[in-house]
Amino acid sequence: MMENAEENTGPDAELALLIQALGRDYADKLPAKFAQMFAALQNVRDNLDNALKRKEAVSELFHLLHSLSGSAGSFGFNTLGAQARQLEHKMTATMAADVWSESALTELRVGLSELEAHLPVMTIANPQQQDA
Repeated sequence: MMENAEENTGPDAELALLIQALGRDYADKLPAKFAQMFAALQNVRDNLDNALKRKEAVSELFHLLHSLSGSAGSFGFNTLGAQARQLEHKMTATMAADVWSESALTELRVGLSELEAHLPVMTIANPQQQDA
């Protein structure tokens, strides 16, 4: 019994609590990140006729999506990260072709909406279980 008490205290337990807190903080910030991505997507749409502004908006959106695809897994949201990575790959293809049609923009909006609909909710002790 003494071993169980020691397992729940000490550096490993403190680290687990810190990781859990960081996961909650990350999840709390996701809605704002999605708002930024939707705003950047709208900026792309608004600047279809202005190559320089469109390129800046595309770059911002790509950076935000790339950041999500890379960071989500670090906080235990592996499914969210994988889905963001898939959308990032689709966006990379659109960027390479430099064809920002209504259909391409709609596909990105739908992809972002699907990601947003599956945002993790931190209601359990272990953030690793959030995207199970």
